[in-house]
Amino acid sequence: MGLFTPAWNSKNYKKASKAVEETTNEKKLRKIAIKATDWDVRRQAVKKITDQNVLMKIAKTDKDSGAVRKAAVERITDQNVLMEIAKTDKDSPVREAAVERITNQNILMEIAKSKDFYDMVREAALKRIIDQNILVEIVKTVSWDKLRIAAVRQLTDQTVLVELAKNDSDIDISKMAISKLSDNNITKVFEEIISRFGKTINFNNSDSVRLLILIENELKKNRFQNIKQLLKTNKSKIKQLLNNKYLHNDFNSKHTDWGGNHFDGGGESSDCHHDGYHSHHDKKEHTDFHQGKAYIAKFPSYFED
Repeated sequence: MGLFTPAWNSKNYKKASKAVEETTNEKKLRKIAIKATDWDVRRQAVKKITDQNVLMKIAKTDKDSGAVRKAAVERITDQNVLMEIAKTDKDSPVREAAVERITNQNILMEIAKSKDFYDMVREAALKRIIDQNILVEIVKTVSWDKLRIAAVRQLTDQTVLVELAKNDSDIDISKMAISKLSDNNITKVFEEIISRFGKTINFNNSDSVRLLILIENELKKNRFQNIKQLLKTNKSKIKQLLNNKYLHNDFNSKHTDWGGNHFDGGGESSDCHHDGYHSHHDKKEHTDFHQGKAYIAKFPSYFED
């Protein structure tokens, strides 16, 4: 450095940092943010700048450090500029910082739905969406399953959740919707699905898997009483469902949660928790077929002929 090197550009980091700390003039801060050799000195200057045009310029042009661009992004308010940065910046922390500054729900929807954005950016945008109509739009129109499921996770509209639980073509979407249903709607969905069958269960129908999911959901949440009467009323169909080993094997291959929690079919053992089930991971010993029979053994009054 020459004799007349400004303090903020000193090789001595502490000296340069102190110079930035003591600077309040916006014009001088702009100069430091753009020209300082040390990226962290530039970052410190950026954090004191309020001029939006300067911040946007730095966010788009600082080539050396994502940390500097990120600091600028964190002070930008223009929603369209933030969307552009979320789409084009080369560093994921900068892109995600831009999304975190976006509050406009339509812009967040555009990001979440567009394949032009990185996946992590799309997910970050979705997490900021609170508009229920937009979430429904994403569930109905986006092809990326992971994003659709995440959108359902954020839904609170019970009417929409009931529809997804009953009818969505993607069973994983139905499963997520079922997990969010109120007690009353669990009963309604159970009744409607069971009513779609005749006297026997069609095991090639996705509704049979939905029934398994419903039962699993209530057991995991210790809410078995919610469907107790429905199990009794439809005991013949439910026994067919629980005794079909091929359906269980198929279900387990797609929905690992079902295979993770198994009932002790031998009655009240010391391993049973208060909610009537406990976890095993030895699938050779505890197959899903045995689990289905264990439901019947555990709650014989619900299934007796």
